[in-house]
Amino acid sequence: LLAGGASITSVKLGSVEVATISSSSNTAVEVVADQSTAAPSSTVTLTADTGAFVTGGGFEYLTPSDITSVTPNNGQGGTKVVIAGARLFGGGTDITSVTLASVAATIVSKSDSSVTVNAGISTVVGAGHVQLVSDTGATTTETGGWTYNAAGVISSVTPNSGQAGTEVTIV
Repeated sequence: LLAGGASITSVKLGSVEVATISSSSNTAVEVVADQSTAAPSSTVTLTADTGAFVTGGGFEYLTPSDITSVTPNNGQGGTKVVIAGARLFGGGTDITSVTLASVAATIVSKSDSSVTVNAGISTVVGAGHVQLVSDTGATTTETGGWTYNAAGVISSVTPNSGQAGTEVTIV
């Protein structure tokens, strides 16, 4: 694959030059595919540091994933959140992680069209992105899709003891 050179300096998936070459050797090259509107199926071209190139194989650009709703779109740690959309597996078979406003969420269930999570605990109040990562490494992001609310605070419980039937006021 190195075409007589020491390294790969350029990789094109169809007409799109990738920005990240993770590793290259004479037997394997790993890259991160960039977003593209290129033709769905494309030839792969590797260019070595010698200028020599190797073409072949093929890479199919899939329609990007799309988050259509985040319900609810705000809450606290422990809130059950349903993320709906299309092609959420990003061409893979699984979702490996979900973050809400940069905080890891616990995945409860997942399909290519819906992911249910429990929001992680956050000490920061505010808005942030919803991000899904698939087993292919593909990411799907809903910009500003989640807001952490301030955590509720219990200041008093009256009375603080009682038996069955006792009316308790929580403030």
